Amino acid sequence: MPSTCTEPGCARAHRARGLCSMHWKQQHGTRKRYPIACAWCGTAHETPRENGRFCSRSCAQAMHSYQAGTSICPLPQGHPAMPERIPNRAKWPSVRVFFTTCAICKKLFATPYTVSTCSKACRATRVRHTRREEEHRRRARERDAFVAPVSRLAIFERDRWRCHLCGKAVRKTAPAPHPLSPSLDHVIPLARGGTHEPANVRTSHFLCNSIKGDRGGNEQLMLIG
Repeated sequence: MPSTCTEPGCARAHRARGLCSMHWKQQHGTRKRYPIACAWCGTAHETPRENGRFCSRSCAQAMHSYQAGTSICPLPQGHPAMPERIPNRAKWPSVRVFFTTCAICKKLFATPYTVSTCSKACRATRVRHTRREEEHRRRARERDAFVAPVSRLAIFERDRWRCHLCGKAVRKTAPAPHPLSPSLDHVIPLARGGTHEPANVRTSHFLCNSIKGDRGGNEQLMLIG
């Protein structure tokens, strides 16, 4: 009795009558097979599935990739192997697209994701603002100060991107520690019992804020240049 299948090129273990289990089922199995023409290459083939469409897995994957690639175009596309055919999914994909305004640059953009920024640059700016907000909250907690939700962007928009210390406009896109970059200044400093809330913060230049330090709330800097 042979130890392996007697079919040419098959090294599987012998199961019965000189055949492995796969070749035994193929030759002696009673499962009904259905003749089809492959939907991708057109080759005649018999499949055990009544609703089978392809002769191999590679043909099924090729058809899926082709349909997915052409589904984003509303115009009929010719079949690569049979130009007289058109794909079944010659239509726009069923993907939800959201139109929203960028939280940083305020431009309208479309995206299939629930994001609030339109580009990597705006995303980096938003991350920078988030980190600075967390830094302000941490400093306030260390001094046992009252902490309320404060959005840097909301404060900058409220103050029209203008420094309350020198009265000049801040540079919106300049990152700290650029002298003209926007920063939040506590009118009553945290070191003197001030709170971290919208009523106690103002927009200021990074340089103006650094010069002011922890001095009181009514001092205005008359900066020139």
